[in-house]
Amino acid sequence: MAHLIEHPEFASKLAVSILLAPIATVMHQTSKVLSDANHPEFFDLMAMFGIDEVFKKDSLIMPWICEYLNLVCKDVVDMIADSDGNVDNNERLDVIMGHYPSSDSLKNIKMWSQMALYKEPRMQKFDYEDPIKNYEIYGSAKPPVYNLTSLTSNFGLFGGEYDRLGDQVDVQWLKSQIVNANIMWYKDDYPLGHGTFMWFKNSTWFNDVISLIK
Repeated sequence: MAHLIEHPEFASKLAVSILLAPIATVMHQTSKVLSDANHPEFFDLMAMFGIDEVFKKDSLIMPWICEYLNLVCKDVVDMIADSDGNVDNNERLDVIMGHYPSSDSLKNIKMWSQMALYKEPRMQKFDYEDPIKNYEIYGSAKPPVYNLTSLTSNFGLFGGEYDRLGDQVDVQWLKSQIVNANIMWYKDDYPLGHGTFMWFKNSTWFNDVISLIK
């Protein structure tokens, strides 16, 4: 969405944008990991130890743990993204955990944290928390807010009722903002979590995606 807003000409290359577990705001997220990161002390601690990357993929410990302690991996997915791990393909958790959580910058984690702390829902660029730095990057003291009403192309929105990150209320808010887009499909209560859209056990929901792109 951000790319389409900043480069509207790109819409001509797309028949339809299919948004699985779409996120524009996370004000209603219930992710335990993201909630724990919503504290300045967390980022101060990371800075103290010079840590600028999390979930590094230089270790095979998570796949090994998942192979022998499957329940532990289900708990990891539950804490981050899916409130009901039973809808995930848990038989393949050892493979999934070889790639998830994937390596991420501390800056991106802070962006998620900022989004969760907004007083009002909005889709906004990263806040450097320094007016001078923001001005250097954006030309304004505050980070710009994306104008979702500028989107005019075709969209399909697929949300899950067990999604801790893309909560149904936030997905509904997104739908209410893209008023000038052509929403070809909308459903926010698939029995899926955030990660389930990638590692689903029951694939019947994907028939809706296929019918949309035919």
